[in-house]
This record gives sequence, C-alpha cells and structure tokens, in this order.
Amino acid sequence: MIGRSDGPDIFREYEKEEKKRQYQIRKWAKYALKCEGICPVTTAILFGTGSFFITFFVSLSPTARDFFEFMVPFHPGYTYALPGALISAFWMFIYGHALGALFAFIYNSIKGE
Repeated sequence: MIGRSDGPDIFREYEKEEKKRQYQIRKWAKYALKCEGICPVTTAILFGTGSFFITFFVSLSPTARDFFEFMVPFHPGYTYALPGALISAFWMFIYGHALGALFAFIYNSIKGE
C-alpha cells in the first residue's frame, strides 16, 4: 500500500521538474541560437586587434614595404610606424563590424529568424 500511494506523487514531482527544465531550455535557446548584435562587435574586435598586431610586427621586418604598399589603398592615412598600426586597427574594426553584420544577416536569413 505504501508503494501505491507514493507512486503518483513521485510522478507529479518528476513532471513538474521536467516542465521547469523544458521551460529553461526554451528560454535560453532563443538567445543562444541567434547571431545578432554580438557577432558584428566580436568580429570587429578580432579584426582590429589582429590587424594591429600584424601591422606592428610586420613593421619591424626589413622587407615590409610590399605589405604596406598592398594595405595603403584600403586604409587611408596608413604609415610604416606605430600610428600606422593604430590606423589599421581602426579601419579593420570598421570593416570587421560591417562584415560581422553581413554575416549575422545572412546567418539569420538562412536560419529563418
């Protein structure tokens, strides 16, 4: 008799806990599966930081002239020194933000959101 009276209560508690878990999963899944505002910012930061370090370390190289001549048309104000690395980081931050926004738009379009 003890087993029979405790059985339905255990199942009700399990169902309540399962409903709570499912609600939490649905609640957080809608945020985890979107690529919106954070994607462009993250891309911009990665592009800007990467460009700064690449430009800085390439400027230390004696054969950097070819690299700089390639980059000048894309970064107005670009130079061969530390200010050039900062200018490159600024422009790549802008380009990275635009590319990240484009990626987020395409990703969300394909995903159907």
